[in-house]
Amino acid sequence: MGKNHRKQCLVGSFSGAESSKRVTEEFIKVSLARMEIEPEV
Repeated sequence: MGKNHRKQCLVGSFSGAESSKRVTEEFIKVSLARMEIEPEV
């Protein structure tokens, strides 16, 4: 039981890191798109 629980925690933290990485990538894409659309002031 202990081993299995530890494995679930590892998978959970990994998927959490993966989703936050994906969010960061989306944020960068949006920021770049905005920079291209809006003229520099």
